[in-house]
Amino acid sequence: IAFPAVNGVEKNWNLIEAEHSRLFIEYHIEPHIVLQAILSRGQSESTGSRGVALAGLAEAFVSRWPFEVLHGVTNVRGGYCCLRLPEELIRKHLSQDDMQRLLPTGGSVRLGTGHLQRIRQPWDQAPGDVARFRRQAKSRTYHQFLYLLRDSQPFDVIAVSTEWCVTMNGHFSKHWSEVLAHGEEACESIQFVSGLALRGQDDIVVGYGINDCEADLLPMPISKVLEMLRPVNSTLNVSLDDVEMI
Repeated sequence: IAFPAVNGVEKNWNLIEAEHSRLFIEYHIEPHIVLQAILSRGQSESTGSRGVALAGLAEAFVSRWPFEVLHGVTNVRGGYCCLRLPEELIRKHLSQDDMQRLLPTGGSVRLGTGHLQRIRQPWDQAPGDVARFRRQAKSRTYHQFLYLLRDSQPFDVIAVSTEWCVTMNGHFSKHWSEVLAHGEEACESIQFVSGLALRGQDDIVVGYGINDCEADLLPMPISKVLEMLRPVNSTLNVSLDDVEMI
């Protein structure tokens, strides 16, 4: 592994694809680092039972999206990867022109989510209680984004969405939602998407956590998800020697 965590704790690894003798694992989103885990299958000499063991782990593919995507943000963090979206399902929700814009070569894709940690300032929100804004100044808030991976190797990022967040609906944030000014909206400070699933042919269900205390589900129309995505051209075969990881 090129960049193990400083504190020795590795997290937010995602399984992209599982084959009989290997796994492709998403290790990092930007740069997009894909690891290949080699599996050995055989019979244990001690127990006589058959099983699977990890025989090797190495970088398989490294790519980067353009710097201007998400304004060159360096604190892109993980979420969930990946939900496979078949081409026929995508065509059902996109016009021919939009299909050409988003996926000019066609094909199925894999949908993932990541998050950013933003530092809030008093002027980030709508007018209201100045004292409340002072209390939240320089606190962190999570913003989510969606992305698409190519459905086959090298599994590079081919589209990224605009930032978005889930409005307050947790038990512990109920009080704050009740004191917002008329027409004012606010998002959960800590929100983390940890799952995506298809519901029928029209919706994607987003599973997410709130403030590390609660869990909830958010149905999103597939058409809306696709509308949020913008195509990008990732640079392939990137050398990690020149990449500064934060």
